[in-house]
Amino acid sequence: MRTIYLIFLSSFLMFFNSCRKEQTSWNTDWRVPVINDTLTLNKYVNDSTLFINSSNDLEVNLKRTLLDVNITDILTIPDTTIHKDFVPQFISINVNPGFSFINDVQDNDLKVPNGAQLKIAKLKKGFIDVKLLNPIGTIVIFQIDFPGITKNGVQLTKTLSAPAGTIANPSQVSISVDLEGYQLDLRGNMGNSFNKVPSIVTVKSDPNGTAVTVTNQQITKLDATFRDVKFNYARGYFGNQIFEDIAQTKIDFLNKIESGLIDISNVNVKLKLTNGIKAPAKVKFNNVSNVSASGNTVSLTHPQLNNFIPVNSAYVSGNSLIATETVFEFNNLNSNMEAFIENLGSILNYAYRIELNPNGNDSGGWNEVYENSVVKLEIEITMPLNPAINQLTLVDTFDVNLENKSQNFNFLSGNLEMEVSNGFPIGTNFTIDFLDE
Repeated sequence: MRTIYLIFLSSFLMFFNSCRKEQTSWNTDWRVPVINDTLTLNKYVNDSTLFINSSNDLEVNLKRTLLDVNITDILTIPDTTIHKDFVPQFISINVNPGFSFINDVQDNDLKVPNGAQLKIAKLKKGFIDVKLLNPIGTIVIFQIDFPGITKNGVQLTKTLSAPAGTIANPSQVSISVDLEGYQLDLRGNMGNSFNKVPSIVTVKSDPNGTAVTVTNQQITKLDATFRDVKFNYARGYFGNQIFEDIAQTKIDFLNKIESGLIDISNVNVKLKLTNGIKAPAKVKFNNVSNVSASGNTVSLTHPQLNNFIPVNSAYVSGNSLIATETVFEFNNLNSNMEAFIENLGSILNYAYRIELNPNGNDSGGWNEVYENSVVKLEIEITMPLNPAINQLTLVDTFDVNLENKSQNFNFLSGNLEMEVSNGFPIGTNFTIDFLDE
Protein backbone atom coordinates (compact mmCIF):
# COMPACT_ATOMS: atom_id res chain seq x y z
CA MET A 1 0.00 0.00 0.00
CA ARG A 2 2.77 2.36 0.87
CA THR A 3 4.55 1.62 -2.43
CA ILE A 4 1.52 2.52 -4.54
CA TYR A 5 1.12 5.81 -2.75
CA LEU A 6 4.69 6.85 -3.36
CA ILE A 7 4.51 5.96 -7.04
CA PHE A 8 1.34 8.04 -7.46
CA LEU A 9 2.83 11.07 -5.70
CA SER A 10 5.97 10.90 -7.80
CA SER A 11 3.96 10.69 -11.00
CA PHE A 12 1.81 13.70 -9.96
CA LEU A 13 4.86 15.88 -9.30
CA MET A 14 6.50 14.87 -12.58
CA PHE A 15 3.35 15.87 -14.48
CA PHE A 16 3.38 19.47 -13.16
CA ASN A 17 7.11 19.90 -13.57
CA SER A 18 6.82 18.97 -17.22
CA CYS A 19 4.13 21.72 -17.98
CA ARG A 20 4.97 25.38 -18.92
CA LYS A 21 3.24 28.02 -16.71
CA GLU A 22 0.91 30.56 -18.48
CA GLN A 23 -0.24 33.97 -17.06
CA THR A 24 -3.83 33.89 -15.86
CA SER A 25 -6.28 36.15 -17.76
CA TRP A 26 -10.05 36.82 -17.90
CA ASN A 27 -12.38 38.36 -20.45
CA THR A 28 -15.01 40.39 -18.58
CA ASP A 29 -17.84 42.79 -19.34
CA TRP A 30 -17.76 46.17 -17.57
CA ARG A 31 -20.36 48.92 -17.39
CA VAL A 32 -18.61 52.05 -16.11
CA PRO A 33 -19.73 55.76 -16.18
CA VAL A 34 -17.01 57.78 -17.92
CA ILE A 35 -18.88 61.11 -18.38
CA ASN A 36 -21.23 62.86 -15.99
CA ASP A 37 -22.14 66.47 -16.76
CA THR A 38 -25.09 68.77 -16.19
CA LEU A 39 -26.33 71.90 -17.94
CA THR A 40 -28.20 73.64 -15.13
CA LEU A 41 -29.15 77.07 -13.87
CA ASN A 42 -27.01 76.37 -10.84
CA LYS A 43 -24.01 77.14 -13.02
CA TYR A 44 -25.43 80.60 -13.64
CA VAL A 45 -26.63 81.68 -10.24
CA ASN A 46 -25.60 81.23 -6.64
CA ASP A 47 -27.83 80.02 -3.82
CA SER A 48 -28.92 83.54 -2.83
CA THR A 49 -29.78 84.64 -6.38
CA LEU A 50 -32.65 82.38 -7.41
CA PHE A 51 -35.88 82.45 -5.40
CA ILE A 52 -39.67 82.21 -5.67
CA ASN A 53 -41.40 85.59 -5.42
CA SER A 54 -44.81 86.48 -3.95
CA SER A 55 -46.55 85.47 -7.20
CA ASN A 56 -45.04 82.00 -6.90
CA ASP A 57 -42.85 82.66 -9.94
CA LEU A 58 -39.15 81.99 -10.20
CA GLU A 59 -37.13 85.22 -10.06
CA VAL A 60 -33.48 86.19 -10.27
CA ASN A 61 -32.22 88.75 -7.75
CA LEU A 62 -28.51 89.26 -8.24
CA LYS A 63 -26.61 91.49 -5.77
CA ARG A 64 -22.94 92.34 -5.95
CA THR A 65 -20.71 94.84 -4.13
CA LEU A 66 -18.45 96.75 -6.53
CA LEU A 67 -16.74 99.04 -3.99
CA ASP A 68 -16.52 98.99 -0.20
CA VAL A 69 -14.13 101.40 1.53
CA ASN A 70 -14.03 102.43 5.18
CA ILE A 71 -12.23 104.89 7.44
CA THR A 72 -8.95 102.99 7.08
CA ASP A 73 -9.05 103.37 3.29
CA ILE A 74 -9.97 107.04 3.47
CA LEU A 75 -7.65 108.30 6.22
CA THR A 76 -4.24 107.00 7.13
CA ILE A 77 -1.19 108.25 8.94
CA PRO A 78 1.89 106.47 7.65
CA ASP A 79 4.56 105.55 10.18
CA THR A 80 6.12 108.96 10.85
CA THR A 81 9.30 109.79 12.78
CA ILE A 82 9.69 113.24 14.32
CA HIS A 83 13.41 113.89 14.66
CA LYS A 84 14.77 116.70 16.84
CA ASP A 85 18.35 117.85 17.47
CA PHE A 86 18.70 120.03 20.55
CA VAL A 87 21.82 122.20 20.20
CA PRO A 88 22.82 124.37 23.21
CA GLN A 89 22.64 128.06 22.34
CA PHE A 90 26.01 128.79 23.96
CA ILE A 91 29.57 127.82 23.16
CA SER A 92 30.24 126.49 26.64
CA ILE A 93 28.47 126.69 29.98
CA ASN A 94 28.84 125.21 33.44
CA VAL A 95 25.63 123.35 34.31
CA ASN A 96 24.80 122.86 37.97
CA PRO A 97 22.79 119.88 39.28
CA GLY A 98 19.08 120.12 38.42
CA PHE A 99 19.62 122.94 35.87
CA SER A 100 17.30 122.97 32.81
CA PHE A 101 19.39 123.76 29.77
CA ILE A 102 16.84 122.85 27.05
CA ASN A 103 13.19 123.96 26.85
CA ASP A 104 11.78 123.33 23.37
CA VAL A 105 8.19 123.95 22.19
CA GLN A 106 7.37 122.68 18.73
CA ASP A 107 4.54 121.85 16.33
CA ASN A 108 5.38 118.54 14.65
CA ASP A 109 3.86 117.78 11.26
CA LEU A 110 2.26 114.39 10.63
CA LYS A 111 2.58 113.46 6.98
CA VAL A 112 -1.12 112.81 6.29
CA PRO A 113 -1.56 111.77 2.62
CA ASN A 114 -4.17 112.71 -0.02
CA GLY A 115 -4.21 116.38 0.98
CA ALA A 116 -6.21 115.64 4.14
CA GLN A 117 -6.15 118.27 6.89
CA LEU A 118 -7.00 116.58 10.17
CA LYS A 119 -7.95 118.56 13.25
CA ILE A 120 -9.39 116.02 15.69
CA ALA A 121 -8.88 112.26 15.68
CA LYS A 122 -9.66 109.41 18.05
CA LEU A 123 -7.40 106.40 17.91
CA LYS A 124 -8.51 102.81 17.74
CA LYS A 125 -4.90 101.68 17.96
CA GLY A 126 -1.37 102.94 17.54
CA PHE A 127 1.95 103.49 19.27
CA ILE A 128 4.50 106.24 19.79
CA ASP A 129 8.09 105.11 20.20
CA VAL A 130 10.44 107.63 21.84
CA LYS A 131 14.23 107.32 21.66
CA LEU A 132 16.68 109.76 23.30
CA LEU A 133 20.44 110.12 22.91
CA ASN A 134 22.47 111.85 25.67
CA PRO A 135 26.04 113.01 24.89
CA ILE A 136 26.50 114.82 28.22
CA GLY A 137 28.74 113.43 30.97
CA THR A 138 26.05 113.23 33.62
CA ILE A 139 22.62 111.70 34.12
CA VAL A 140 20.07 113.75 32.19
CA ILE A 141 16.33 113.93 32.90
CA PHE A 142 14.06 114.25 29.85
CA GLN A 143 10.42 115.29 30.17
CA ILE A 144 8.24 115.11 27.06
CA ASP A 145 4.76 116.63 27.10
CA PHE A 146 2.23 116.20 24.28
CA PRO A 147 -0.50 118.80 25.03
CA GLY A 148 -2.63 117.62 22.09
CA ILE A 149 -2.62 113.91 23.03
CA THR A 150 -5.07 113.11 25.82
CA LYS A 151 -6.96 110.19 27.30
CA ASN A 152 -9.96 110.82 29.54
CA GLY A 153 -8.85 114.45 29.68
CA VAL A 154 -5.31 113.61 30.91
CA GLN A 155 -2.38 114.87 28.86
CA LEU A 156 0.28 112.41 27.69
CA THR A 157 3.51 113.11 29.61
CA LYS A 158 6.59 110.92 29.88
CA THR A 159 9.78 111.35 31.93
CA LEU A 160 12.92 109.42 31.11
CA SER A 161 16.35 109.29 32.70
CA ALA A 162 19.38 108.75 30.46
CA PRO A 163 22.76 107.70 31.82
CA ALA A 164 25.86 109.81 31.26
CA GLY A 165 27.33 109.65 27.78
CA THR A 166 29.89 111.20 25.46
CA ILE A 167 29.85 112.77 22.02
CA ALA A 168 31.48 109.66 20.57
CA ASN A 169 29.32 107.24 22.55
CA PRO A 170 26.06 108.85 23.68
CA SER A 171 23.82 106.92 26.05
CA GLN A 172 20.42 105.85 24.80
CA VAL A 173 17.03 105.39 26.42
CA SER A 174 13.73 104.49 24.77
CA ILE A 175 10.09 103.91 25.61
CA SER A 176 6.96 102.78 23.70
CA VAL A 177 3.51 104.18 24.52
CA ASP A 178 0.26 102.44 23.55
CA LEU A 179 -2.08 105.09 22.07
CA GLU A 180 -5.30 103.02 22.09
CA GLY A 181 -8.19 105.20 23.26
CA TYR A 182 -6.25 108.47 22.99
CA GLN A 183 -7.56 111.59 21.27
CA LEU A 184 -5.36 113.75 19.07
CA ASP A 185 -5.87 117.50 18.83
CA LEU A 186 -3.94 118.26 15.66
CA ARG A 187 -4.57 122.01 15.57
CA GLY A 188 -1.11 122.86 16.93
CA ASN A 189 -0.02 125.06 19.82
CA MET A 190 -2.02 128.05 18.53
CA GLY A 191 -5.14 125.97 17.89
CA ASN A 192 -5.57 127.16 14.29
CA SER A 193 -3.61 124.62 12.25
CA PHE A 194 -3.99 120.99 11.13
CA ASN A 195 -1.93 117.76 11.07
CA LYS A 196 0.25 119.21 13.86
CA VAL A 197 1.25 117.41 17.06
CA PRO A 198 2.52 119.95 19.62
CA SER A 199 5.31 118.86 21.94
CA ILE A 200 7.23 120.38 24.86
CA VAL A 201 10.65 118.92 25.67
CA THR A 202 12.65 119.94 28.75
CA VAL A 203 16.10 118.59 29.56
CA LYS A 204 17.83 119.09 32.90
CA SER A 205 20.90 117.69 34.58
CA ASP A 206 20.71 115.19 37.40
CA PRO A 207 19.55 117.00 40.58
CA ASN A 208 21.69 114.61 42.64
CA GLY A 209 24.71 114.76 40.34
CA THR A 210 27.66 117.10 40.00
CA ALA A 211 28.21 120.22 37.91
CA VAL A 212 29.29 119.54 34.31
CA THR A 213 30.42 121.61 31.37
CA VAL A 214 28.09 121.58 28.35
CA THR A 215 29.17 122.85 24.91
CA ASN A 216 27.35 123.42 21.63
CA GLN A 217 29.05 120.26 20.30
CA GLN A 218 27.00 118.10 22.66
CA ILE A 219 23.80 117.65 20.67
CA THR A 220 20.93 115.91 22.43
CA LYS A 221 18.74 113.97 19.99
CA LEU A 222 15.12 112.82 20.14
CA ASP A 223 13.17 110.55 17.80
CA ALA A 224 9.42 110.12 18.28
CA THR A 225 7.85 107.61 15.87
CA PHE A 226 4.11 107.25 15.36
CA ARG A 227 3.36 103.75 14.03
CA ASP A 228 0.39 101.50 13.27
CA VAL A 229 -2.07 104.35 13.81
CA LYS A 230 -5.74 103.52 13.10
CA PHE A 231 -8.69 105.87 13.62
CA ASN A 232 -12.21 105.27 14.85
CA TYR A 233 -13.19 108.95 14.42
CA ALA A 234 -11.74 111.93 12.61
CA ARG A 235 -12.72 115.49 11.83
CA GLY A 236 -11.19 117.94 9.38
CA TYR A 237 -10.91 118.13 5.61
CA PHE A 238 -10.37 114.72 4.02
CA GLY A 239 -9.01 115.96 0.72
CA ASN A 240 -10.20 115.63 -2.86
CA GLN A 241 -9.96 111.84 -3.03
CA ILE A 242 -10.93 109.73 -6.04
CA PHE A 243 -12.04 106.09 -6.13
CA GLU A 244 -12.29 104.67 -9.63
CA ASP A 245 -12.08 101.39 -11.46
CA ILE A 246 -12.25 100.05 -15.00
CA ALA A 247 -13.21 96.44 -14.56
CA GLN A 248 -14.39 93.36 -16.38
CA THR A 249 -16.58 90.60 -14.98
CA LYS A 250 -17.01 87.24 -16.67
CA ILE A 251 -20.22 85.21 -16.50
CA ASP A 252 -18.88 81.83 -17.54
CA PHE A 253 -22.27 80.15 -17.92
CA LEU A 254 -23.25 82.44 -20.80
CA ASN A 255 -20.30 81.12 -22.77
CA LYS A 256 -22.26 77.87 -23.03
CA ILE A 257 -24.95 79.54 -25.17
CA GLU A 258 -23.83 78.97 -28.74
CA SER A 259 -26.89 80.27 -30.62
CA GLY A 260 -30.59 81.06 -30.34
CA LEU A 261 -32.64 83.89 -28.88
CA ILE A 262 -33.95 84.62 -25.40
CA ASP A 263 -36.67 87.19 -24.61
CA ILE A 264 -36.67 88.59 -21.07
CA SER A 265 -38.99 91.43 -19.97
CA ASN A 266 -39.35 93.51 -16.80
CA VAL A 267 -35.65 93.68 -16.04
CA ASN A 268 -34.70 96.18 -13.32
CA VAL A 269 -31.11 97.14 -12.48
CA LYS A 270 -30.17 99.38 -9.55
CA LEU A 271 -26.83 100.94 -8.74
CA LYS A 272 -26.80 102.11 -5.12
CA LEU A 273 -24.09 104.38 -3.71
CA THR A 274 -24.00 104.60 0.08
CA ASN A 275 -22.09 107.58 1.48
CA GLY A 276 -21.29 107.14 5.17
CA ILE A 277 -18.92 110.11 5.34
CA LYS A 278 -19.88 113.64 6.28
CA ALA A 279 -18.43 114.96 3.06
CA PRO A 280 -20.03 115.66 -0.33
CA ALA A 281 -19.19 113.55 -3.35
CA LYS A 282 -20.08 112.96 -6.98
CA VAL A 283 -20.19 109.81 -9.08
CA LYS A 284 -20.03 108.91 -12.76
CA PHE A 285 -20.73 105.60 -14.50
CA ASN A 286 -19.57 104.97 -18.04
CA ASN A 287 -18.54 102.29 -20.51
CA VAL A 288 -21.18 99.84 -19.31
CA SER A 289 -21.36 97.13 -21.98
CA ASN A 290 -21.46 93.39 -22.40
CA VAL A 291 -20.00 91.05 -25.00
CA SER A 292 -21.77 87.80 -25.91
CA ALA A 293 -20.04 84.49 -26.61
CA SER A 294 -20.48 85.19 -30.32
CA GLY A 295 -18.64 88.54 -29.99
CA ASN A 296 -21.66 90.85 -30.20
CA THR A 297 -21.36 93.98 -28.00
CA VAL A 298 -24.27 95.97 -26.56
CA SER A 299 -23.69 99.19 -24.59
CA LEU A 300 -26.14 100.32 -21.95
CA THR A 301 -27.77 103.70 -22.65
CA HIS A 302 -29.28 105.91 -19.95
CA PRO A 303 -29.46 109.71 -19.41
CA GLN A 304 -27.39 109.47 -16.20
CA LEU A 305 -24.56 107.47 -17.71
CA ASN A 306 -21.31 109.29 -18.62
CA ASN A 307 -22.30 112.30 -16.47
CA PHE A 308 -21.31 113.27 -12.93
CA ILE A 309 -24.18 113.02 -10.46
CA PRO A 310 -23.96 114.80 -7.06
CA VAL A 311 -24.02 112.63 -3.94
CA ASN A 312 -25.28 114.00 -0.65
CA SER A 313 -23.10 114.06 2.44
CA ALA A 314 -23.89 111.90 5.44
CA TYR A 315 -25.29 113.85 8.37
CA VAL A 316 -25.12 113.71 12.15
CA SER A 317 -28.24 112.97 14.19
CA GLY A 318 -27.64 112.96 17.94
CA ASN A 319 -24.37 111.09 18.38
CA SER A 320 -24.76 109.01 15.22
CA LEU A 321 -23.69 109.57 11.65
CA ILE A 322 -26.50 108.74 9.20
CA ALA A 323 -25.43 107.55 5.76
CA THR A 324 -27.15 108.76 2.59
CA GLU A 325 -28.08 106.61 -0.38
CA THR A 326 -28.09 107.61 -4.04
CA VAL A 327 -29.88 105.12 -6.27
CA PHE A 328 -29.63 104.89 -10.06
CA GLU A 329 -32.34 102.74 -11.65
CA PHE A 330 -32.20 101.24 -15.13
CA ASN A 331 -35.24 99.52 -16.63
CA ASN A 332 -37.02 98.96 -19.93
CA LEU A 333 -38.64 102.39 -19.79
CA ASN A 334 -35.57 104.61 -19.32
CA SER A 335 -32.86 102.56 -21.05
CA ASN A 336 -32.17 99.76 -23.51
CA MET A 337 -32.00 97.32 -20.61
CA GLU A 338 -33.99 94.57 -22.36
CA ALA A 339 -31.65 94.51 -25.35
CA PHE A 340 -28.68 94.71 -22.99
CA ILE A 341 -29.74 91.64 -21.00
CA GLU A 342 -30.92 89.66 -24.03
CA ASN A 343 -27.49 90.00 -25.62
CA LEU A 344 -26.46 87.35 -23.08
CA GLY A 345 -23.10 89.01 -22.58
CA SER A 346 -20.67 86.66 -20.91
CA ILE A 347 -18.22 89.56 -20.44
CA LEU A 348 -19.46 92.64 -18.56
CA ASN A 349 -17.37 95.82 -18.88
CA TYR A 350 -17.95 98.81 -16.63
CA ALA A 351 -16.21 101.86 -15.22
CA TYR A 352 -17.00 104.22 -12.38
CA ARG A 353 -15.45 107.26 -10.72
CA ILE A 354 -16.35 108.53 -7.25
CA GLU A 355 -14.89 111.86 -6.19
CA LEU A 356 -14.87 112.97 -2.54
CA ASN A 357 -15.01 116.73 -1.83
CA PRO A 358 -15.21 117.63 -5.54
CA ASN A 359 -15.34 121.36 -4.71
CA GLY A 360 -12.44 121.32 -2.29
CA ASN A 361 -12.65 122.36 1.36
CA ASP A 362 -16.08 123.97 1.24
CA SER A 363 -17.07 122.58 4.66
CA GLY A 364 -14.60 124.67 6.66
CA GLY A 365 -12.81 121.56 7.88
CA TRP A 366 -15.96 119.84 9.13
CA ASN A 367 -15.77 116.56 7.27
CA GLU A 368 -16.43 113.75 9.73
CA VAL A 369 -15.98 110.00 9.61
CA TYR A 370 -16.73 107.29 12.18
CA GLU A 371 -15.47 103.75 12.60
CA ASN A 372 -18.53 102.25 10.90
CA SER A 373 -18.58 104.79 8.06
CA VAL A 374 -18.34 103.30 4.59
CA VAL A 375 -18.53 104.32 0.96
CA LYS A 376 -20.17 101.40 -0.79
CA LEU A 377 -21.25 100.84 -4.38
CA GLU A 378 -23.65 97.94 -5.03
CA ILE A 379 -25.48 96.56 -8.05
CA GLU A 380 -28.80 94.72 -7.92
CA ILE A 381 -30.41 92.99 -10.91
CA THR A 382 -34.01 91.78 -10.63
CA MET A 383 -35.87 89.90 -13.37
CA PRO A 384 -38.58 87.23 -13.57
CA LEU A 385 -37.30 83.93 -14.86
CA ASN A 386 -40.07 83.23 -17.37
CA PRO A 387 -38.16 83.83 -20.60
CA ALA A 388 -39.44 83.15 -24.08
CA ILE A 389 -36.82 80.94 -25.71
CA ASN A 390 -36.35 80.26 -29.42
CA GLN A 391 -33.84 77.63 -30.58
CA LEU A 392 -31.60 78.35 -27.60
CA THR A 393 -28.50 76.15 -27.79
CA LEU A 394 -26.37 75.41 -24.75
CA VAL A 395 -22.89 74.00 -25.26
CA ASP A 396 -20.46 72.47 -22.81
CA THR A 397 -17.14 70.68 -23.27
CA PHE A 398 -15.31 68.22 -21.06
CA ASP A 399 -12.29 65.97 -21.22
CA VAL A 400 -12.57 62.19 -21.31
CA ASN A 401 -9.40 60.18 -20.81
CA LEU A 402 -9.62 56.53 -21.90
CA GLU A 403 -5.90 56.09 -22.30
CA ASN A 404 -4.76 52.70 -21.05
CA LYS A 405 -1.38 52.80 -19.33
CA SER A 406 -1.78 49.58 -17.38
CA GLN A 407 0.04 46.45 -18.54
CA ASN A 408 -2.58 44.32 -16.82
CA PHE A 409 -5.68 45.79 -18.46
CA ASN A 410 -6.64 46.16 -22.15
CA PHE A 411 -9.78 47.28 -23.97
CA LEU A 412 -11.00 44.81 -26.56
CA SER A 413 -14.24 46.53 -27.60
CA GLY A 414 -17.00 48.69 -26.14
CA ASN A 415 -20.15 50.71 -26.61
CA LEU A 416 -20.91 54.28 -25.48
CA GLU A 417 -24.40 54.59 -24.02
CA MET A 418 -25.98 58.01 -23.26
CA GLU A 419 -28.63 58.60 -20.63
CA VAL A 420 -30.18 62.09 -20.66
CA SER A 421 -32.77 63.64 -18.35
CA ASN A 422 -34.46 67.02 -18.99
CA GLY A 423 -35.64 69.11 -16.06
CA PHE A 424 -36.65 72.18 -18.11
CA PRO A 425 -40.36 72.73 -18.90
CA ILE A 426 -39.57 72.75 -22.65
CA GLY A 427 -38.61 70.11 -25.17
CA THR A 428 -34.93 69.71 -26.02
CA ASN A 429 -32.68 67.84 -28.41
CA PHE A 430 -29.40 66.45 -27.16
CA THR A 431 -26.29 65.65 -29.20
CA ILE A 432 -22.75 64.72 -28.29
CA ASP A 433 -19.73 65.20 -30.57
CA PHE A 434 -16.14 64.01 -30.19
CA LEU A 435 -13.76 66.87 -30.90
CA ASP A 436 -10.68 64.72 -31.46
CA GLU A 437 -9.64 61.07 -31.69
